[in-house]
Parts: sequence; C-alpha cells; structure tokens
Amino acid sequence: MPPSAKDRISALGHQLAPSSASTTSLPAITKVAGPSAAPRVAGKVVIITGTNSPLGIGRAAAHQFAENGARALYLCDFDGTHLDAHAAEIRAAHPAVEVHVRRFDAAEEQAVRDVVAHAVTTYGRLDVFFANAGIVGPMALFTDVTEADFMQMMRTNVLSVFLAAKHAAPAMQLTSSAKPQAGGSIIGTASVAGIRSNAGTTPYSAAKAAVISVAQTTSYQLAGTGVRVNAICPGLIETGMTADVYEAARARGTEKRIGQLNPLKRGGHADEIARVALFLGSDESSYVNGQAWAVDGGLSAGHPYSSVYVHAIRCRALRLLDPLQQALLPQAVVEASGLAEVIVPVLEHGVGPAYRQLREPPRAFLVAPCLCLCLCLCLCLCLCLCLATGLMHVGLVFVRIEGAAGKKVADANVPILLQKRPARDL
Repeated sequence: MPPSAKDRISALGHQLAPSSASTTSLPAITKVAGPSAAPRVAGKVVIITGTNSPLGIGRAAAHQFAENGARALYLCDFDGTHLDAHAAEIRAAHPAVEVHVRRFDAAEEQAVRDVVAHAVTTYGRLDVFFANAGIVGPMALFTDVTEADFMQMMRTNVLSVFLAAKHAAPAMQLTSSAKPQAGGSIIGTASVAGIRSNAGTTPYSAAKAAVISVAQTTSYQLAGTGVRVNAICPGLIETGMTADVYEAARARGTEKRIGQLNPLKRGGHADEIARVALFLGSDESSYVNGQAWAVDGGLSAGHPYSSVYVHAIRCRALRLLDPLQQALLPQAVVEASGLAEVIVPVLEHGVGPAYRQLREPPRAFLVAPCLCLCLCLCLCLCLCLCLATGLMHVGLVFVRIEGAAGKKVADANVPILLQKRPARDL
C-alpha cells in the first residue's frame, strides 16, 4: 500500500482540522488509472451531494468530473467542514472548472430545488446529478431499531435520491443555446446491501434497495425524455465509513485479508466508484438506463457462505457473550476484513460485504465431535478384546498327553482353541 493511502486513512481517523481553503492537509486520492485520453464530460454541469468526506466517493467523483472537462461543479453536503478545502483543491488543479459550494440537507426539498434552479439559471443547463449523500445508522437488530432511526435512514438515503430525480429530471429536459438537446444522467449511490441480504443492517439494506427501485421505476417514467437514471452499488470500499476496518487491519498486519470474500481478493478504492459515476454521467453510457451497477469485486456474483452475521449482531448488540463465547468468536467469525474484533465498527458504519465464515470451523468447535469419535473407537476396541477373550475361554479344554507307547507321560492343563476333532483325541 503506497504511503499516500496510509496517510489518507490516518488523516480521517484523526479527523482533519477544519480549514476554509487550505489543501495541504487533504489526503491524496488513490488513483487506479491514468487520465482519460480526452475529456469525457466536456462542458457539462454537475451536481454532487455527499462531498465533504476527505476519503469519500463524492470528493473522488468531483475530481474525476473536473479532470474530464466539466464546466461547473456543485459540491454539496450537510456537513461543510471540508467543502471549502475541496473546492480550493479543484480550482487550483483545474482553473477552468467553476466550483460552487452548497451546504444543505440533501433530503430537504427546497434546498434541492434551489441548487438545481441555480445551475439552470447560471448555465442554462443541468447534465449530471450524482445523489451520493447517505448515512449508515446505528448497529442493531431490526427488533431493536426505533421508528425514528428507521425513518431517518429512509429520509437521508432514499428521499435524497428521490428529490434529486424529481427536480433534476425536469431541468435536464430543458434546452437552450448551451444545450440544444434534452437529456441528462441521474445517479444514486446504493450498495451491495441493496442487492443481497446479510451485507448491512436491516434499515440500511432496505434503504439501499429502495434507491435501486427509485432508479428503475423513474427510468421508465422518464421514457423518451433522454434522461437516464442508474444506481451504483459499491462493495467494501476504502472510505471514511470503513476507516476503522482498514486501520484495525493495518495495526494487526492483516490488511491483505480485506476483501477476501470477492474474487479480486481486495477492497476497493473511492476512485474506482468515482470512475463508474463518471462513465454513467458521460455520453459513453448513453444506452445504460435503469440499472444497478455492482462495483464490488465480484462479491454479488456468487452464492453466500454460511453466515454468522445475525448472531454476531445479537451477541454484540445485546452484550450476551460470555467469556467463552468472546474467546471463540474471533476464531469463528472471519468477515471481509479478516478481523472479528472490528465487526462492530463495520456494522456501525453499515458497509462492507456479508460477514461470513471463510474457513473450516475452528478447533474449539471440533472438540466435541473428536471426543465422540475417540469414545466410539475405544468402545469398538473393548468389544473386540472381549470377544477374543471370550472365544479363548470357550475353547479351553484339558487334555491328557500320552506318550507314544500308550503310557501316561504327564498331566498338563493346556488351553487350545476349540475345534472339531475326533472323539478319540479327547
């Protein structure tokens, strides 16, 4: 892992100090490929929500759109701690891109309406709306989730995408001298948790599944308008939400075990999700519509292993583990990071693929079967010995040994195996 990646994780773990414009403390984005041969979104106006995190998908996506010729970028987030620094960074690297900072709740309709209206009024067009805002919610069994927590999850993760589609779609259908043809791309951030169960808490998974449904249903209701709607479903990605997983793995020297559930055998980078968002926002994806793009290293392509996910949540959430269970759990559970100890922070962030058993049961769980097998073998051995001894006792006879001349030479108790012999021999 390059030093820059370690710096990114360390920076997030200690929460970068708020800065209005300084970019010196921002971690570098780990790029997975070089720049495109030609600008892929030249002249487009792009709105991105959820861009505050220094390690997040939103910031990485903003850089991809800026590098590929976007005319204007709107960096939006409820938390504005790092927005100014991100904007300054992009302006310094790409002076031709006009960067706007907007602080608002992506699930507040008036705020979404206003940012869309500003783009149309200022530039006469809106081409891309990347609805990336979201939360992860508390780690809890669904029976322990409050109504307020569930509705907050739906409001932030689903309503924000719905409002983006509701107000961006009409704006994208407007034409002007700057945009003679109607059309645009709306992108929602979902998750593999929305595709398969056992990859997140119930509220989080339900919310991400709803994002996929919003993309699919709105794409049909926008038929013939030129506006496309798609969802991106990230797997285990190295972002602010998974910082605890990566930091713990590096501290224990088990970083290579991260992402072992997928065929690529690694976790992903925010830049890899950002490049998919760039593709979906460009004209290169002009025939891609109503789809859920799983970007998970192939995790969702296979069948799940036996899972201990629910049991782990129950034990950790309710604090029911006794000392013996606490000792066994790190061996019994090997989730995506290879660290049973970080299953709680992973669940708290609601990210990552399913936490499944990756290898054979631990030795502790094989003790009882082994004892039973040994006992059976001992019983079989005893039975064999008893049978052999019994046969010998049954076959004991006392014979008189006589000499060749018919005289008694000696008397002896000689045990022999019983067998059919002529009567004269007895």
